[in-house]
Amino acid sequence: MEAEQEHVNPFASPLAEESASAPVVTADGALEQIRRDNLSREASIKSIGSLYLLGALVMTLAIATTLLTLLFAVASADVVSGDGAFVGITSFFYVAMTAAFWWIGLGLRRLNPAVRFWTIILSAIGLLGFPFGTLINGYILWLVAGRKAK
Repeated sequence: MEAEQEHVNPFASPLAEESASAPVVTADGALEQIRRDNLSREASIKSIGSLYLLGALVMTLAIATTLLTLLFAVASADVVSGDGAFVGITSFFYVAMTAAFWWIGLGLRRLNPAVRFWTIILSAIGLLGFPFGTLINGYILWLVAGRKAK
């Protein structure tokens, strides 16, 4: 009997044999390969961080405007007794939310896993904003809490 011949496809691309084998990845290159596979997801998470930073910037401007308005109202003695407490409580809430948005935005831009929990909490609350909040925050939840997010 004739020796068994290897089946050769004469119509195959010359590169077909080279691409059929898996690329050899070193230990250092394994993490880089995973990063390349998830590059668009990484860019999307960083862009969500930019949106949080934009919100934090707008909230910072709102705080500055509120404080200036309160300062002018106090200077002109135009403050009603109950208004000061309301503005104080509201300003405290805004300052806390603004600080959280700055922290989350910078953390998402740096891909810091510590902000993942708070991003999930705020996005879950944002799902209540029908229809756009539901779509946008659903996408954020998919990015941050999805199967590939770990």
